[in-house]
Amino acid sequence: MGAGPTSGLPPRFVARCQRARYCCLACYRWRLIADDRGNDAADHIAAAAPAARPDRHRLVFLLIAGYLFIWGAFGIVAHLLDAALHLIVRQSAWLADNGWILGAVVLVVAGAFQFGRLKYRCLDQCRSPVGFLVRHWRGRRPSWDALHLGAHHGAFCVGCCWAIMLLMFVVGTGNVGWMLALGATMAVEKNMPWGRRLSRPLGVVLVTWGALVAAVNTG
Repeated sequence: MGAGPTSGLPPRFVARCQRARYCCLACYRWRLIADDRGNDAADHIAAAAPAARPDRHRLVFLLIAGYLFIWGAFGIVAHLLDAALHLIVRQSAWLADNGWILGAVVLVVAGAFQFGRLKYRCLDQCRSPVGFLVRHWRGRRPSWDALHLGAHHGAFCVGCCWAIMLLMFVVGTGNVGWMLALGATMAVEKNMPWGRRLSRPLGVVLVTWGALVAAVNTG
């Protein structure tokens, strides 16, 4: 945005940081599922058959592929939205001078989302991938079911994290410190036993931050 932390940085450098961020996030999610959850997923897929099935590894691959497809699609949509907003700002002198408005809106929206039922429904589904798999695995069409199940679980994970992910466009683009902080927040929220209790305090912080940005720039 016009007055964001990336203003003044070379466009090529910002673009490289964006590509690196998406690459790191994709690799992180791949490792998280493959290392921590992939074996459990494979066990439950195999348990759906009378004996260990020969296509076990292929089904786990399809499960991961479906999950990453949803995150990749979200990344593309978010990137296009960010590019569109930058284009609008460049064509509007008023927005160029008041780019803080976009940042404040994103902060308040992301904060308010932390209090909604949708956030907690998605978070609960994302936090328990094995339970999700056990509840939804049917195995009638193994390959399709595995791909669909991965995408279905990925949609819940996007649903609980999209707001924090969008904050990276406000404070994290080209800033490794902010990127790591936001990534760590999502990881704690989804993987630690007490992570669910982090959402509401995080919402308070984000809404307050957005209000302070507005107050400072309009005072």
